[in-house]
Amino acid sequence: MSRRFVRWLPKANSFGLATQEACINLSRGRYPSESGIDSAGNGAAMRIAPLGLLYSHPNDLSLLKKTTVKSSKITHTDPKSIAGALAISGSIAYLVQNKDGFKKNDYTRFITRLVSKYSSDLEKKLIYISENLNRLNPSYIGTSAYVLESVPFAIYCFLKSPNNFENSVLLALNSGGDTDTNTSMTASLSGCLNGYSKIPQKWIESLRGREELEKLIENLWNLYLFNLPDSRELQIYVTELEYRKVRDDPELKATLAGKLGALYSLNGNNSQERLILHEGLNCRDISEGTRTKLCLLLAKSYYESGEDGLALSILNSIQSKDIFLKIAVEVMKRDKSLKALSI
Repeated sequence: MSRRFVRWLPKANSFGLATQEACINLSRGRYPSESGIDSAGNGAAMRIAPLGLLYSHPNDLSLLKKTTVKSSKITHTDPKSIAGALAISGSIAYLVQNKDGFKKNDYTRFITRLVSKYSSDLEKKLIYISENLNRLNPSYIGTSAYVLESVPFAIYCFLKSPNNFENSVLLALNSGGDTDTNTSMTASLSGCLNGYSKIPQKWIESLRGREELEKLIENLWNLYLFNLPDSRELQIYVTELEYRKVRDDPELKATLAGKLGALYSLNGNNSQERLILHEGLNCRDISEGTRTKLCLLLAKSYYESGEDGLALSILNSIQSKDIFLKIAVEVMKRDKSLKALSI
């Protein structure tokens, strides 16, 4: 990373004074542990989001903290700057883990605990913002490059409209101050929760350096996938990626839904399993065999949770003409297991 900083500086469009001075220190041979500046700017926080994705697995929290602190200190050694970086990387990790059940209060508790060791001031400000979200004006929080203004402001913009990427970003953009950094951090948080599809298409189409950015995104995503500690989770994410890409092939989409449902089941995520299996069953013009297998998987899920009536209802709805699938349905009714699919 230090070598990248040195190569980046001559061609950078803009940078903070602390980052510039740290890069000069590195170019003169200083170790990364000695190059940082005692600055409370937002330079460390603004670049840290990718680490939040890379170390977003629940087992990686200590590694996330360690690498965030280490990365921050290359340019910024003030504890407040480190706390700000932890707030952003921790936010990304939290949002990856809680995309389907995001709760503002739980999120705030997680982030404030994360930053408390390095800055009680940031901890208190984030709590205050969370408790007074609808009464605050951006001018109270501050929009400068000072990390105790910039990071809380980005989190405020995100929390004001957590499910609306455009509103959050426009709030940051139109509030003045250190606009590029504040908007970048806000967009990272909202984009992580809401996904690529919620970014206005007109913004994407007019993005400078779009091809290069999309390549970087793909590389980061692949790095994230292969950094997962559980190979089953890797299978889930790869299959999810395949599933979401399918548009015009309902048979393939339904087949992948079945595979994904089985993987969710192995991982103990029954609600997600049922959701994806129902999506598969809603695909039009799929083969009888694929539909029957999806029904068998869904029935198994209901049997496992003790909802025998729902399971039996699904099995009774199957009207396959295939003799082997008919036998499979009868075996499942009797054994309540997926031995049916091994026939």
